[in-house]
Amino acid sequence: MPILMKSHNKNTKTLLIFKLIKKPKMKSKLLLLIASIILVNTLQAQTTFPIKTQAGDFTPAYNSGIIDATAWEAIPSLDGYKFLLVQFEQLPNEATQNTINRRAIKLLNYLPKNTYYAKIPAAYNSDLFKGLNIISVTTPNVAFKLHQQVKNNYVPDYAKNGSENKYMITLFTGVNHNYFLRLLNSLEGQLLNNYNNEHLSISIEPSKINAIAQWPGVQFVSFIDAPFEKENLVNLTDHRSNAINTEYGAGRHLNGEGVRVGLTDDGFIGPHIDYKGRTNQNAVLTLNTGDHGDHCGGTIMSAGNLDPKGKGMAPNSDLWVYGVNSGANYILQDSLFTSSNLSLDIISTSYSNGCNTGYNSGSNSADRQTRDFKNIMRIFSAGNDGTSNCNYGAGANWGNITGGIKSGKNVIA
Repeated sequence: MPILMKSHNKNTKTLLIFKLIKKPKMKSKLLLLIASIILVNTLQAQTTFPIKTQAGDFTPAYNSGIIDATAWEAIPSLDGYKFLLVQFEQLPNEATQNTINRRAIKLLNYLPKNTYYAKIPAAYNSDLFKGLNIISVTTPNVAFKLHQQVKNNYVPDYAKNGSENKYMITLFTGVNHNYFLRLLNSLEGQLLNNYNNEHLSISIEPSKINAIAQWPGVQFVSFIDAPFEKENLVNLTDHRSNAINTEYGAGRHLNGEGVRVGLTDDGFIGPHIDYKGRTNQNAVLTLNTGDHGDHCGGTIMSAGNLDPKGKGMAPNSDLWVYGVNSGANYILQDSLFTSSNLSLDIISTSYSNGCNTGYNSGSNSADRQTRDFKNIMRIFSAGNDGTSNCNYGAGANWGNITGGIKSGKNVIA
């Protein structure tokens, strides 16, 4: 009579044990089958997942988070922490997250599949990763940090700066950007713009970019994003908002009253009777490069005084206007959401910056701001390239969202 038992060994899922009295040939075959099951399940338990990034796909080595003291000390530290890639067999549940927090491990950005950048105390602790369902802990090397365009030296025209190139540097959350500026100065590079001390655009000789990527506080290096181009020039304001902002007594009357909208566009809008008394344009008093902003601003908050058919989606809202191409506002500063006299609710941008650019520093920043500041939402035009392919590979009508920042996980496009 065969006996079936379950094993609780970590490296095997099921072990069959048979007690056989007769038929030795069958016994040999069953033993071979059992050995095969053990081997297969052991190998499965030691398999890690490919990590998918803009640098390419990488499969980390399996180590269950077991790292000896010598190897641990060889991993670069910064300000008492190491920045590593941690991959879980399954995404951590609430109990595991609580244990992670108690051990002062901070999970930062998520990468598919089941992987996080993590900020980890530099002091060696052999039990630090024990019991967390971790299958791999590894150091992100230079190849992991460089966008494929940078690795292949495919430099877009807009990123060329004489003998230098313009790069966007993303630092790990919490890294003191002044340390990076010292490194940049030692390499004779130039800071172009600083976005919230986490994303910094620089100009430097391409031969020195590996030295930038090797620094432990750098998370990712790409070329600066494509310049913005206007969208939504011929789009009709056919959003059916009349259903929620009715002109008669019954209905919801959701007219945008009390809502503060930020518009990043081509500069000063108006003067116009439909905007009067509801705009703040201090940031663009000397900037006016077209009427695209007038069009988009009207779509958002026109009162319909001149022509009721031209009423906007939120005719009682207030509008703050910024320049989309100014260095200070490409990635919006956190101060727009934290200052005592200003706290925007919605940021609207109807510009493109490349097609099928993919997730980048802009989308990373927009995601973080949406998480950190619960009152705001970033909204973008999806683009005017609906019949294009943009090297996505699936044919026309696919993969053609026009930009990187608008491909964020927590934004609307």
